[in-house]
Amino acid sequence: MSATLAPAGLRPDPAARPVTGATPSATPGAMPLGLAIAHALGWQAAGLALLAAHVLLVRELGPLASAVALGGLLLLYAWLPLAGLVVYWQLALYQNAMVAFFCDGMQPGSFQVLLGTGFMATGLLGALAAARLLLSRRGAAAPARRIVLLACAAIALSTAYAAYGALLSSPASAAVYLRAATGMLLMLLVGLDAGRVWGFRSLAIGYLVSLAAGLGYSALEVADPAWFYEMTGGIPFMNLKYTAAELDWPFHTARDLIATRTSVLFNVTGSEATALSFRFGGPNIHPISYAYVIAMGGIAALALRWYGSVVLAAAVLAAMGVKGAMLTLVMTLGLWLFWHWAGRARLLLAVMAVSVVTYSAAVIHVGLQSGDFHVIGLIGGVDGFLRNPLGHGIGVGGNLSDTARAGVDMIDLQNNGADFALESAIGVLLYQLGLGLLLHLAAFAALLAAARPRRGWRHARPQATDAIFIGVAMTIVNGLFQEEAYTVYALGVAMLFAGALVANQPPGGRPARA
Repeated sequence: MSATLAPAGLRPDPAARPVTGATPSATPGAMPLGLAIAHALGWQAAGLALLAAHVLLVRELGPLASAVALGGLLLLYAWLPLAGLVVYWQLALYQNAMVAFFCDGMQPGSFQVLLGTGFMATGLLGALAAARLLLSRRGAAAPARRIVLLACAAIALSTAYAAYGALLSSPASAAVYLRAATGMLLMLLVGLDAGRVWGFRSLAIGYLVSLAAGLGYSALEVADPAWFYEMTGGIPFMNLKYTAAELDWPFHTARDLIATRTSVLFNVTGSEATALSFRFGGPNIHPISYAYVIAMGGIAALALRWYGSVVLAAAVLAAMGVKGAMLTLVMTLGLWLFWHWAGRARLLLAVMAVSVVTYSAAVIHVGLQSGDFHVIGLIGGVDGFLRNPLGHGIGVGGNLSDTARAGVDMIDLQNNGADFALESAIGVLLYQLGLGLLLHLAAFAALLAAARPRRGWRHARPQATDAIFIGVAMTIVNGLFQEEAYTVYALGVAMLFAGALVANQPPGGRPARA
């Protein structure tokens, strides 16, 4: 980074790798804490203002007006990557809340375009990142370049499968699942690109600061949900988003929405517990997605050693009662603590393997006995893969596919199983992509391999940022039982941070000692 573009207070990040082909001063940087927080708050305000203007423009002028905000974000990220990412977080995290607030009188076409803006922004930033990593003079180092090539190949294959799936289902269904299949890979590309310029610490602080307003939003939702949903447009938003095929549609009053958000604690299928939880949706207006936003914040805070924020994240997740996100954070924390206690990488890998196998087997066993839809959907995906190993096409199968939205008899699924995938990210991808999923897995494996110390695992020593790579692994595993685990809000965030850490590494891999 040239001295003329470096913000005041910028200092070199001692753990950051020089950008290949750049001048010696072009190293990823980190701001002092106070300046980093002030920088994030300033650009958050700008991002929220841009988001509000974007929603109003699209509502009043139509879908084509979305090009204004998307073009502005792309230019900002191209010139100031850290500022561009902070603005992007506002779009990703607060898009639904802003749309709900202004959705009165909104046309369905404009509404759908606004809901798709986040993915369009992710695609644009990912495409720019890939171009810079592969084509610019200051491109990616060899380990990162392998990851980029694999990720781009997986995205290209997924796009081809989406075109095929659109013929078998619908363009809308294919578009929804193309987002699910490629969002985390696009975020990985952005992380690899931004990490050449900025250290992980600055990127993580920008994300965590962006979450604070959402916690305030959620506190108001919990304090008086009926008043809150009436004031923030929650009811018209839900009626625009969902259709008559949904079990609880339409929503007439705030109490209808409150009833759908109230369930047995952690929503365990077949549970006879009397403890209930109110699964508030936060600014995402979706409890599970927002829970993963918080879980990824907890993992980022763990990597920064902000232990108070980790405790806060765990408390919020416990209050929400979303088991998938809670398990992701708890398993990451447990393995990170074990790694720091044992200090032996091979032992950590063995414990991780045993934990994953035990967890997966236990969930499948209990799920089959209780008729859990996540397990039924996973088995449906595996069965569909065995019937057609080449895949059925993206958009065919899954919770949001035309098949599921046309109406599914849940009792029949529990009694007879599913003949397509649902409620499982891995099950859905396996069903839709078939053997093409191997490209995704190869990209994931290349990312985790890039965390290997230059002298091998035998000489590895614990580092705080290892929490990110453990979190990536645990989120990938949790995709067995939850579709939302592979969204931009979940695995996408973890991939971005992991990509940044890979880009921050010195030549030859990370040092053996922190």
